[in-house]
Amino acid sequence: MASDAIFNQTFILDPNETYLVVASGIVSGSGYAPATPFTLEVFAQGRESAVGGALTTDVLVMHGATDAPTVDVYESAVTSSTVVDDLSYPAFAGYLELPNLDFTLQVRTGDNSTIVAAYAAPLSSLGLGGAAITVLASGFLNPAVKQQRPAFGLWVALAAVHWWNCPVPAFQQPAPGNHNCADLGASVVDIWLNNTLLIDNFNFRTASPFVDLQAGVDLTVGVAPPTSTQASDALVQVNYNLTEGSTYVLVASGTLGGPGYAPATPFSIEVFDQGVEAERRRHDDGCTGVARCHRCPNS
Repeated sequence: MASDAIFNQTFILDPNETYLVVASGIVSGSGYAPATPFTLEVFAQGRESAVGGALTTDVLVMHGATDAPTVDVYESAVTSSTVVDDLSYPAFAGYLELPNLDFTLQVRTGDNSTIVAAYAAPLSSLGLGGAAITVLASGFLNPAVKQQRPAFGLWVALAAVHWWNCPVPAFQQPAPGNHNCADLGASVVDIWLNNTLLIDNFNFRTASPFVDLQAGVDLTVGVAPPTSTQASDALVQVNYNLTEGSTYVLVASGTLGGPGYAPATPFSIEVFDQGVEAERRRHDDGCTGVARCHRCPNS
């Protein structure tokens, strides 16, 4: 019944408008920092289809991540430009009227100096020509300190559905490769890409999937203790700039240099740049590819 509601908000709607409503913020009174209050954010100029027809896609962007700073969104594959500038929680950016192509989006800090995360945004491959969609930045940049809630990502909603029931896959976020370091001090690690936690509690001799990483930009992969809360907690950081069209397999190997190992082979991340993803299927089949191996000798 209505009296069971955890939140109430009153609206007076204009009969000539199309509204988008997004549930945002935190319901719990404790366990979250910042504990941004729950609310319903409203965008009153919603679209149900692209104004430019089947060859375009209209994209509305909403910043819904409570612990994420002001960000820019940079498109690096087609336009090489900042498409959203200085977007803060919980604001909407206006519609982007885009050609129906496959784009690559970089979420950057508000000063445009640091890539927080990169995503494939395959509008054409997903068949979104003529559609009006909403892209929501959702989740937490630091899920480990927020009751293990969902990590930061970009999620897509069609005009015809509620955003949390969206049938369109999330735009794909990058993730790193294999852990093969058998040192006891690295039996469980966190993996960071730039300032984003990609794998929490990555165990020795386990695997991550093949996923798409942004080519042609500087990326920093950090290996941190399982208690890490930020990228600077990393024990080791390695920089990469990947070649477009290549498939990489990364294996963490060696030891961290503490006593008790002979030979004390230095820790490194070994790279094989001719990987094969023979079993890889389409993203909308629910598979991101062949697993890679985590084999760290610290266990």
